[in-house]
Amino acid sequence: MGNVVINEENGESTFVKPSDKSFSTFCSLLKLDEDRMRTWLCNKRIKTGVEVVNTTLNLNQVEYYLSYQFENEFLII
Repeated sequence: MGNVVINEENGESTFVKPSDKSFSTFCSLLKLDEDRMRTWLCNKRIKTGVEVVNTTLNLNQVEYYLSYQFENEFLII
């Protein structure tokens, strides 16, 4: 994931470009669906009771979650 470029748009949302070769390689090696990984790398889902809210993450949030996930050696997809 170190070579994957996470782009920020308007300071509020993030995305990974479909042309990012490092991201494609990462997903291929781990046998992950690229579209699903691209979506959930830059979004989060909050479930409260019966209500489900999907929200985008800004660049600081993505960096924090990635550093936390890899420090603790697990990745939820």
